[in-house]
Amino acid sequence: MLQTGGNGQHPVPTLQIITCRMILTLTPGIIYLYLKSVPDFILGDREVRRLLFVRAVAGVIGVGGFYASMIYLPLVEATVISFISPLLATILTSKLTGSNLSMRQLCASCVCFIGVLCITLSKLFDSADGYYDDPNKEAHRNSSLVLGVLIALTGVVGSSITIICVRQIGSRAHPLITMNYLAYSMLFLSVILYVVPSQRISYSWDLVPEQWITLVGVGLFAFLMEILQTTGFAIDSSPRAVNMLYFQAVLALCADLVIWKTKFSVWSLAGAGCIITGLICIGDAAPQDVKSISSISTASETELQNIDGQVNDQGRTS
Repeated sequence: MLQTGGNGQHPVPTLQIITCRMILTLTPGIIYLYLKSVPDFILGDREVRRLLFVRAVAGVIGVGGFYASMIYLPLVEATVISFISPLLATILTSKLTGSNLSMRQLCASCVCFIGVLCITLSKLFDSADGYYDDPNKEAHRNSSLVLGVLIALTGVVGSSITIICVRQIGSRAHPLITMNYLAYSMLFLSVILYVVPSQRISYSWDLVPEQWITLVGVGLFAFLMEILQTTGFAIDSSPRAVNMLYFQAVLALCADLVIWKTKFSVWSLAGAGCIITGLICIGDAAPQDVKSISSISTASETELQNIDGQVNDQGRTS
């Protein structure tokens, strides 16, 4: 809505949306950490600063790779490629940390990705048909397709590393500190792109009140999304939290229906069904995990009681 404008409104540049979003992420985060007297609330604990720095750099690569890929690729293609990151993060986390990734979890993650692919499939075909009508556009697409895919895949790697870093940081840093590192990096990059003459990107300041309200709303809801997402990744090391990212596609589908009155296609319904089915399959492992942990705890308590009983019996005998 902000980027397309409409009704005589000026479109808002993507970088301006990201900048406002990061300001609204950083400001309440720092204020909260300061009021709560969180130690090292600016840079975080020294023990995890390297991970925080890697998380920030990877986050910039992830965000930049996605938006830069849209210069060469249609939105739907860039979106499909970007959703490889949860699957890649799940696999890399299993390999790097040595955690067990069951075949069921891997298949469920793949089903979620197939669901995203189905949702965007019909739009992808429509976009491709319109894109190929013009021979000039077809020639331009053929020359830039590989570059666009490479940029998008670079963004996928960055997003995957971001997820891995957040999960490795865990509770060693407050989620707001982890979020602030990305905001620091994105604001620094925004200042460079705005100040450097050769790369200068202009902002649109003559916005109507409705656009400013929407811009602030985007920032505040993005803040809530990031704090919940970062906290979820930190406290849940299983693939469940990461694969919940796929549910965004279902919510976006509902938004298309409610806001833009877009009708559901068979592909869209099939994709939503795949995502929900995959998430249910992954979530079914949760009660089993809790049960196994509870059984271990119960067994340990029973063993301790038996040992205490043996000690008491020996004491009475002696």
